[in-house]
Amino acid sequence: MICLNQPNETKKLSGDNWGVVVPPIDPRRLFDSGYRPPIRQSDPEQKKYSRKQPKFQKELVSGILKKEENSYLKNRFTKLAQKWEQETCGFSSITKKITNLNYLKIIALGKIVVPFILESLQAKPDHWFLALKALTDEDPTQRGDNFEQAVEAWLNWGKQKGFIR
Repeated sequence: MICLNQPNETKKLSGDNWGVVVPPIDPRRLFDSGYRPPIRQSDPEQKKYSRKQPKFQKELVSGILKKEENSYLKNRFTKLAQKWEQETCGFSSITKKITNLNYLKIIALGKIVVPFILESLQAKPDHWFLALKALTDEDPTQRGDNFEQAVEAWLNWGKQKGFIR
């Protein structure tokens, strides 16, 4: 039997009468091995152990994006958009187009891809409206607009906001 109520004393195991003496456990020794407990995000002391955000996400917060990071995102967007177009080119169902995994991955890239979507919409109109609405929380289209009117409304919105020329 081990007595845990007295941490500064040695503990003697009994039961089988082995006579083994166990030294007291110092909880600080657990951390010498590199073990870290799970991090609570609300604890500012432990944030130094939290995962680091990717560089480009930190820079996006301040509104600065370096050229190499911008080209990475542009390439990523272009590849996903091409895959999306290839996989959904024969679909007449808009629901199937917008639930495609590549379309959802583009939305997951965040607001930074809005200029890329608008450029794509300008060059080759496609059903980017849900992605634009999800990323910007705005909808410049009118109820009852057809496809061409919706494209024009989004392009005008992009020009007004300075996303495209």
